[in-house]
Amino acid sequence: MMCAVEAIDGLFGILDQGNLPADTAGWSNGLAVVMTAGALIATGVAFGPVRVQTLTSLEFPPTADDQDE
Repeated sequence: MMCAVEAIDGLFGILDQGNLPADTAGWSNGLAVVMTAGALIATGVAFGPVRVQTLTSLEFPPTADDQDE
């Protein structure tokens, strides 16, 4: 499924339900910030719509070794 979400201060949140628990964010230098109930994604866009796509799977993602081949 592809849709647009609003980036605020260069971020948007992914969570199952409820409020975004930004105070629990483990800030790092990466693109995704893990929280107790979801994640924040850095977009590179300060404010406005960002196109995102979701994909669900019953299988685990490939390991790093599988991707190197």
